[in-house]
Amino acid sequence: MNIKKGWIILAVVAVVCSAVLAVRFLSGEDTWICKNGEWIKHGNPKAEKPVKGCGENSNNQVEEQQTAEEPNIVVFNPKENAKISSPFDIEGKARVFENTVSIRLKDKNGKILYEGITTAQSPDMGKFGLFQEEITYTATQSEGILEIFESSAKDGSEINKVIILVKFKDEESK
Repeated sequence: MNIKKGWIILAVVAVVCSAVLAVRFLSGEDTWICKNGEWIKHGNPKAEKPVKGCGENSNNQVEEQQTAEEPNIVVFNPKENAKISSPFDIEGKARVFENTVSIRLKDKNGKILYEGITTAQSPDMGKFGLFQEEITYTATQSEGILEIFESSAKDGSEINKVIILVKFKDEESK
């Protein structure tokens, strides 16, 4: 009976060792992983390093690298000192909490001409998403200030603010 128990224990150990070795050598642990735009060897992959670019999106275009130093809100249009008329489009990209971008247009005396929010179309948390909003206003001054910002989730303060000086075309012709 003792010899029989010994063979059973030996068989169980052999099965466990075989299972561990099978998991080690037959699992997908030996592969290439895309990290920060570079292919990193994980384990001992049998395949060659991939030729296709790392970090490519579905359009086969490499995603732009984002750094912590880069501003969280970037405005493409309008540019500083642009001449605008109502309505006009504001366009840009943002990586902000819940993709909510706040917009405020004031005249040079601080009177609010427009105030609202828009949503950045971000593919994932922490990634930039494009935003666009049509702004309609009535101005009595020739110059104004466009503010684009994020409302802090912590205390509601205005953070990541971009300030753009603008000129109102409507008033310059009067």
